[in-house]
Amino acid sequence: MTLESPGKGHVPERRDRGEAQGPKKYEEVVEFWAGPMPDPETLREFNRAVPGAGDLIVQEFREQGQHRRAIEQRDSKAYAFGTRVSAVVPPLVDVLLIVGGLGSILTGRVVVGATLVILEMLLVFIIRMSYRPAVVPSASAPETEQPDSENSDSADQVRTES
Repeated sequence: MTLESPGKGHVPERRDRGEAQGPKKYEEVVEFWAGPMPDPETLREFNRAVPGAGDLIVQEFREQGQHRRAIEQRDSKAYAFGTRVSAVVPPLVDVLLIVGGLGSILTGRVVVGATLVILEMLLVFIIRMSYRPAVVPSASAPETEQPDSENSDSADQVRTES
């Protein structure tokens, strides 16, 4: 069986009371909400459609909040540990290199001692040169222009038309 497209003089098939059946019009209503939870009326409608769905949504919301807080707490602890390590290790390495270099010079190993002291000086120089303090904008400094949210073509931005 082959399907053929209607030719120029095609007349739609007539059904029921002799009226031509043309394209049907559909209306689609889309509702959405902003925020972590739907409003209470929507939750009741979910419960009417699927018993327990509203309770499941609330439970998932609570579990997601607990999960998010656990991740934030873990990240906070890791940051604090990294801050402590970065405050202790570099000065410790500095002291060890200086003491090792001076000890080597005093025991007659001048080349080794001088190498350690020069290495320490290079490390301090490199660290000082790579350190850039955070710039805090002052009240008198001009602000940078922020992109206009209406003209932004960001992929994560949802646009709605009224």
